[in-house]
Amino acid sequence: MRKPKRQFINDKGYVVYELQGKRLIKRSRYNAIQKYGKEILKNKEIHHINLMRDDDSIDNLLPVGKVEHRKLHKLIDNGEIDKYEEMVNEILASLPSSF
Repeated sequence: MRKPKRQFINDKGYVVYELQGKRLIKRSRYNAIQKYGKEILKNKEIHHINLMRDDDSIDNLLPVGKVEHRKLHKLIDNGEIDKYEEMVNEILASLPSSF
């Protein structure tokens, strides 16, 4: 993957990289690709475990499906922190062991 030319924060609070050719990519996805590879991230969204959109440290990024992503945010919205943490841990455990 190409090295970013510049970065900025978009209107939703995410840090975004501009790659060569004006292509934009969220820093979270860029960092996740470096760790997990493009193949694992196909059809996946990137969830910020600590819910801070500008914290793109690799240990804070979790590849999830769209339905899983909605469930995680619903648990947080409903104050079900224990269930949220349990679901995050289950997803982490399901990732290939090399990660």
